[in-house]
Amino acid sequence: MVGINAYEYLTPLKNCVGDADEVEKGLRKVGVKRVTSASDCNYEQLMNKTNEFLSQLREGDVALAYFATHAAMYRNQNVVLTTESTTANMAETSLPMQLLLTRFV
Repeated sequence: MVGINAYEYLTPLKNCVGDADEVEKGLRKVGVKRVTSASDCNYEQLMNKTNEFLSQLREGDVALAYFATHAAMYRNQNVVLTTESTTANMAETSLPMQLLLTRFV
């Protein structure tokens, strides 16, 4: 679960962290035991949490990735923006969804 409200250079969001927290609570309520969460994270923190999440997956697992953040289309890819993202530094500060999806399978 990723929720980012606070951005250094983009318009702040109001409900993303709370939304991610509520999704996490809902998953735990129905018995999901392994949940990886990150709030208001920069690129390095998001990549660390993403790698932590992916390293826990085992064959046959069902996985859910939830992002409540600013997102964009950058170089024909959907990307999730981090707290430090700008239009000038997206290559270095955003998470391409394709990277995540290819590691799911």
